[in-house]
Amino acid sequence: MGHFRAKVDFADAGIYPAAKRLFFPKLCNNCQNPPCVLPCPVKGATYQRKEDGVVMVNRDFCIGCGRCVKACPYGARFLHPRIPVKNDPSKYAKEVSEVKGKTAKDLRVVDKCDYCSHLLAAGIEEPACVRNCVGKARVFGDLNDRGARSPSSRPRSRREIGIPNTGLSP
Repeated sequence: MGHFRAKVDFADAGIYPAAKRLFFPKLCNNCQNPPCVLPCPVKGATYQRKEDGVVMVNRDFCIGCGRCVKACPYGARFLHPRIPVKNDPSKYAKEVSEVKGKTAKDLRVVDKCDYCSHLLAAGIEEPACVRNCVGKARVFGDLNDRGARSPSSRPRSRREIGIPNTGLSP
């Protein structure tokens, strides 16, 4: 059926009767200086929107080389198993060894969470994962602006996101 764009890893900690299961969402953190944009050999295939900082994938430009997937420190990008590339990779084959000798039908586009940008553009105020989260654990919007947060959010403690010692920050 579908493919999830927001993977959640888990780990078990402790022993019975005090055992716990911890969940770790692997989401794009839309870095201020995203390391996935620079290695992309096709201008505009992976880019950061100026208006809101969301890192996007343009499926019409992506050639499926996977360089941005390797560059993402959060493991948030993946080659979508069901969506072949549209952009002819042969014109990039000399400089991009990952696509050399392959046709568009052999390659898959990169995908990642984009906050359901198609829903937001249609006027729906929050991504599907926020709207459908049974535990109300997901929040969407500016955490510093109470009016900008999704209606389902409620105040909670702020946690640092990022990977220490990389210089990356969301």
